[in-house]
Amino acid sequence: MGREPPIIAAGLADVLVGSLQLDFAFVRLCDPKGGGAIASDAGHAWKAFPEWLRTHLGGVGQFSCKEIVADLGGAETCRGIVIPIGVNAEAGLVAAACTRTDFPSEIDQLLLSVAANHAAAAFQNARLRHDTRTRRSPNSVKPATNSR
Repeated sequence: MGREPPIIAAGLADVLVGSLQLDFAFVRLCDPKGGGAIASDAGHAWKAFPEWLRTHLGGVGQFSCKEIVADLGGAETCRGIVIPIGVNAEAGLVAAACTRTDFPSEIDQLLLSVAANHAAAAFQNARLRHDTRTRRSPNSVKPATNSR
């Protein structure tokens, strides 16, 4: 059985922090047809990355391609990455930050991209299931069954 959109976003953020040993993960999934966006985060990043992310999320087409964010200052060196889902992030994005010196490695980038696309597909399926359920009328006629 599928999961609801908020559970998909929260679950992905938690899994990314745990499995990739990230300090912070942010997931935003959007309905390209204009429905609402679902966002969730997990972990703790150096303060500058979530602030940087917040200021850049408002711009339309802000993230047209993957963006690696260098250290924005602070006591600890930390790097971030933003991976858009869909054209100009119309389906959402995944962002992550980590203090590992090699972050984001090519493997990190690949795993984050795969996770982002998988979450977008799961989100779309959840929306389709919801739309199908809401279109069904409670008084709909059920097909007759042959009983002999």
